[in-house]
Amino acid sequence: RFYDAHGTPPTTDALGVRGQGATGMANGEGFRISLVPGSVGSYALTVHTGDFNTANGWAVSQAGTPIDSGTLPNGGVNVLDEGVVVFYFTVADAGEAAATWDFDILRVGGGGNAMKVNSAFLVPAAAADPLLVVADPIDFTTYNEPGAADIEITNAGATNDLTITAVNPGGADASNFSLVTLLPLVIPPGSSDFLDFDFTPNGTYQPTYTATVEIVSNDASSPKTVTLQVTNLPDPRIEVADQDFTNNGVAANYSVPVSNIGLTNDLNISNVTVGGNDGPATVSGLSYPAAITAAGSGTIDFTFTPDSGSGFYDIIFTIDSDDASVPSKDVAVSISVEDPVIAISSTILDFGVLPHAPGTQDLAVAITNAGGTETLTIVGGSTAISGNAAFTILSPALPIDIAPGATADLTVRFDPGTAAGRFSGVLSIDSTDYNAALPQVRLEALVAPAGTVVARFDFDPDQISGAIVDLDDSSMANWTTGDLTDLATGAGALSQGNQAAANRTLFAGVSGNFLAFSSNREGDAQTPLASGGNDESTWTTFTVTPESGGSINFTGGTAAIDTYARTDQGSNTAADWTLYYSTDGGSVWSSLGTLAGAATGTTNGTTGPIGLRWDLSSIGSQAGPVQFILDPVSTGATNGVATQRSVGFDNLFITAGTVTPGTSSNFASWAAGFGIPNDPAYDGTDHDGIPALIEYALGLNPNVAETLADSFDPATRVLSFAKGATAVANGDVSYVIETSTDLGVNDPWTPVPSYDPPDINDSSTISYTLPAGSGRLFARLVVSQNP
Repeated sequence: RFYDAHGTPPTTDALGVRGQGATGMANGEGFRISLVPGSVGSYALTVHTGDFNTANGWAVSQAGTPIDSGTLPNGGVNVLDEGVVVFYFTVADAGEAAATWDFDILRVGGGGNAMKVNSAFLVPAAAADPLLVVADPIDFTTYNEPGAADIEITNAGATNDLTITAVNPGGADASNFSLVTLLPLVIPPGSSDFLDFDFTPNGTYQPTYTATVEIVSNDASSPKTVTLQVTNLPDPRIEVADQDFTNNGVAANYSVPVSNIGLTNDLNISNVTVGGNDGPATVSGLSYPAAITAAGSGTIDFTFTPDSGSGFYDIIFTIDSDDASVPSKDVAVSISVEDPVIAISSTILDFGVLPHAPGTQDLAVAITNAGGTETLTIVGGSTAISGNAAFTILSPALPIDIAPGATADLTVRFDPGTAAGRFSGVLSIDSTDYNAALPQVRLEALVAPAGTVVARFDFDPDQISGAIVDLDDSSMANWTTGDLTDLATGAGALSQGNQAAANRTLFAGVSGNFLAFSSNREGDAQTPLASGGNDESTWTTFTVTPESGGSINFTGGTAAIDTYARTDQGSNTAADWTLYYSTDGGSVWSSLGTLAGAATGTTNGTTGPIGLRWDLSSIGSQAGPVQFILDPVSTGATNGVATQRSVGFDNLFITAGTVTPGTSSNFASWAAGFGIPNDPAYDGTDHDGIPALIEYALGLNPNVAETLADSFDPATRVLSFAKGATAVANGDVSYVIETSTDLGVNDPWTPVPSYDPPDINDSSTISYTLPAGSGRLFARLVVSQNP
């Protein structure tokens, strides 16, 4: 039976049923449980208590003798969900078995309101192991927000583990609770653990949520069903986050978002006050919404005016509203005043690819003061260029002041003299920037080697087509340079072909594209100096051939490339580069040397360009084809596709000391005689609009402005052109007259059907007689080079 300390029976006195003690219990007051065991043996008495209010603990005595005590969860603060008292006793003989045993459960440490006993169980000790103890019901509160709903489970047994094998939610709102805990859950004897649930409210407001939870375990009385209940506290509910802003030193307007995440009632804002270290002195024009509808939002708007220069300003807004849970909400606002602020137009000045001995070249970087109040000073002395001495600061004389919002140019001069190759430097710009920023501008230039450029490959534009990776960009005045061709065979990374995109691609470099090979592919160390290998050569090759009767003297000539390395795998990517040549069609190869190219180290990104140069003097003078092979071999990590680890090159130049024209005559030799490039479309130095090939075909001078050597006789309808004697003698061009009724828009240009009389196409003239009565008809002369 249950009794309170006032000697009054509780509201309910049956074991296992919730009991209510008298109100106003003092320290030492509580319940008495009286029982007759009935038989000899060991027993476990479990008392499940709740609502201790301000009590700090409990004590149990038997016939006035203390036998157990403990501390309540959470120190007894607030209305406690539960407190579990478990203790054991032994009935030694028949007399004790027939006697009445009194157990007092007393309040310790303070008085308060009612004290309840939710349940009490007396079982033989052997049958109570394991013993699942859990409060019922279990109540939670929320402000219409998702959260955790956790059920504490205690194993009150003395020996055996409690194993929970299944948890089955039920009831009207079961779908709002989802079990997080992984099963089975094993709880050692005398220990507690939690069944964790995630609670998610509905999209519309609901005041309460109720679900049942059936707990299946190895407790002899399994299953145990408890009730979960969530009380959804009334809204409105304010939501506002701390804010960080930047400012350039002048007055500016800012807004702090604020929301009502409640689903039913308006959020009424009664006042917003300004505090913090800097708030009252810097904030003006404060405004805020008087009310925010359910699930709505608004802003607290204000004007900020810095009063002490650059730095951080701390402001606190205190929002008073009818949110019962947070009637006064503080919001921290931090504003970083950045003034003056340096900004530059570019982080690289690329002077590009320049001819040999280009003279002085100037480029400028624009510097802007992005601040709003303070003057930005560009400091002399510490604003300087490191790296190659060919780069210097030309103007202006430093220091200089830049007003807020203004821009000034800083001009860098590049003067390589007669030096050639890759030039690199770094311009560091020191200033009075508020944050002591030191922006740096990368300086790059590439100067072609001295001599005649007989081969040039730069991968701009992208001309990759199968094995061909680029077309020559030299003038080919008295020589022919073949396409740059990839000789790779076999497979590389991902078992894909060595010429596939996984193992060969283009990336953007400093002066345009560079051709990149996967480090996996370039792990092949086979060379043209030895036969055999794994037959997966990764060479690129091209051939330079002087025109018939001519020669190319490579003495004093140079080969040059820019090398790159790239990784996103955090390990070194690098390659050695070897240049080979052959003058007998590839039977014998000679090495011009092996040089170490760009290397990434362990830093992700692209490294380069790193310029490499080979002296070609050992090739000497050659009247026949000279074949070159460029072969990289990886010296770093070799796993990964081209986008992960790769090595590459750009700006491949081959120069010769001298080029001797051949004895045969053609357009190229004619162009060389006039000192113009071997370019059919070149307009000459006369700029008369006539391409060089037409001037050659019609016997004109590319250096003198002239008109076309044609005539048209309206009476006879004859269109006639006089051919150039040199072109006719060389026989390397063809002449065709084409006609169309609409300049080829819908009626394609078509060669005239024949040159029968009176039409002419001989060694001196080509003419065509337009048909009589044909209506509108256009005619043109087409000149093309013969293969």
